[in-house]
Order: sequence, then C-alpha cells, then structure tokens
Amino acid sequence: MEVYAYQAKDAELAGYAVEIRRRAVRRIGELMNSQPKAKGTRGLGKPKIGGVSKTPPKDAPTLADQGVDKNLAKQAREAAAMSEDKFEKEVARAVKVAVAAATDDKAIVRAARADRHQMKKKKREEHERKLGAKIFALPTKKTA
Repeated sequence: MEVYAYQAKDAELAGYAVEIRRRAVRRIGELMNSQPKAKGTRGLGKPKIGGVSKTPPKDAPTLADQGVDKNLAKQAREAAAMSEDKFEKEVARAVKVAVAAATDDKAIVRAARADRHQMKKKKREEHERKLGAKIFALPTKKTA
C-alpha cells in the first residue's frame, strides 16, 4: 500500500501506510517480549551416559516460521523498547517525511536526511570516544 501511495503521489495514503506499518512493527515487538524465551537445544539430541538421549523441543514456532526475519525482529524490539512519547514523536516524524516524499517536497526530505546523518555522526563520535578510552587504558609495556 505504501509503495502504491508513493507511485500515485497520494500523500495522505502514504502517511497512513507509514503510520500503520510503524505501529504494527511495535506491536510485533510487544508480542515478542510477552513470549517466554526459547530454551535452546544445546546438549539435546546427544546420547547421555547410559544410552538415553533427549530430543529437541518442537512445541514453539520460531520467528522465521512466523515470517519474521532478523531485521524486522530487531526493529520490533527497538520500537517496543521506546517510551510512548518517543515512539509517538518518531511516528509523527516518519509520517511527515512520507507525506513530503509523496508530494516531492525536497526540503523536508533533505532536512530529515540531515537530521539522520547528524544522529549517526553523534553516535559514531561517542563510540570512537569510548573506544579511545579503552585503548588509552591498555598497558604500555609488554610483560614477558
């Protein structure tokens, strides 16, 4: 629906599609958080002492079985972890950018890209600062 809205240059439909998708992704994250953690299969299927083996559990479907790939799962977890206010601001920003993209308002799209690049730059600088502190804390001479 979102792709059709962009092709038809229907700004209202594009805004609705983006909002619905963002809310659906958040709901997936909430549902994922409410499910119990998978216990895993480490050590299962191997024979124990005495020749008895356990079989892996087959009760719960995986995210892949449900059509959720790793990227969607990551987006869903991040959206579910956001506070309600931050999520609403994010949705409003995404709708604004979608409407601007559908109506070819290049100024708003350019401003959104600049904001995203600025956030990435700050995140990168913070990571480099932390990494520099770790490197600086390393010992300077080798021990034999």
